[in-house]
Amino acid sequence: MRILISDAYSPTNVGDGELVRLSIESVRSRYGVLPVVLCTDKAGFEADPEFSGTEFCFKPLSRVRWRTFDAAGRLSMLFRDVSGILLALVTSILPIPTSTRKSLLRACSRTLRTAWLSEIVRADRVVGVGGGYLGDKYLRESLITLALYRVAIGLKIDVETMPISISSAKRTSLSLALRFFGRGVRWRSREMTTQNILLGLGLHSDCVPDLAWLNVSVDRTDPQRITALVVAPLGSDFYGNDRPKEPKIWPHMRDYVSTLDPGARVSLIAMHYWDNRLQDGRDDQECERVAELIRGVNPQLKVSIHKLRKYSEVLTHMSGARFAVCERLHAALAGLAVGTQTKVVGYEPKHRGVLELAGLHTLVDESINSIQTRITSEFIAEKGAEQAVLTRQSVMEA
Repeated sequence: MRILISDAYSPTNVGDGELVRLSIESVRSRYGVLPVVLCTDKAGFEADPEFSGTEFCFKPLSRVRWRTFDAAGRLSMLFRDVSGILLALVTSILPIPTSTRKSLLRACSRTLRTAWLSEIVRADRVVGVGGGYLGDKYLRESLITLALYRVAIGLKIDVETMPISISSAKRTSLSLALRFFGRGVRWRSREMTTQNILLGLGLHSDCVPDLAWLNVSVDRTDPQRITALVVAPLGSDFYGNDRPKEPKIWPHMRDYVSTLDPGARVSLIAMHYWDNRLQDGRDDQECERVAELIRGVNPQLKVSIHKLRKYSEVLTHMSGARFAVCERLHAALAGLAVGTQTKVVGYEPKHRGVLELAGLHTLVDESINSIQTRITSEFIAEKGAEQAVLTRQSVMEA
């Protein structure tokens, strides 16, 4: 059996990289094979020892690949990838035998030199990676993803997703693509907002906890917890022109910082660092802004910034912390996976939705003081273990 995982982004976003790793592990556990992965950042994944043995292929119109070409190369890439998508869509709906469709698309792939199309034709199953890559904010990527799902379904290839989020689907092109290209997909939603969006478009989905809950089974808890606070801010480029003057995470932690004892340790972790090939990230720069504010309120604290490359490093930082404040969802889930009391600062519906599914939605709504006094590490650990079992049953067990 040949499995194709679609929609991987880049390991420069540590949370996304972890979802790719867990998607690969889920496929290997369920089907006993290593998948091929369509991704934006092929070189980034191939250079990472954690993904050794997995075959990666550029997905159509990859931003990283685009930036490697001059103007003529970009025009050629645009023509080949767009032509490949359109021809594949047309072929997938022609009233011809599936074997003929596959033969036509193999010829198309050879002519246009589109490796991604060849991988779709060869696949027995397509699995969308877990995460929040569909929505109005990611319109181009979303339309490409849904078009590839439709092509696969037209070739009688089973299509399913790992637990995903759709931030919104208000744009007409996206809602139509979901309605017509999403039929026949086995959707898994990691929160109720996404499930309701799909239901409103006539699509059924199973509600399954986020893949990151699978890390609950890994015992990394440090009983000493020598770090007073871990902070995981979101890079300011996410907000674009609406970048706030003050880091959005700051009001949620300012009062707590002022109460920490002199010499207490505060760690700021960057989970999506700047990459010139991708032109996004900047969590490290936001960490610097937050660190300056912390020193202004409580100058005797020991403040450090850590640019992390692996999700295991996030788990290690969280396991040694007494408390965490996180904008990054998968930083928060790392904290909860090791039983750390965690305040979650949501910037999209997925934050509240993922935690609401786990019965931990008050971590989004309540103050730090309320969380510390009312929500124990034992309660968090119990809820996390429940989520891990549900996720494993849905995505890993045959």
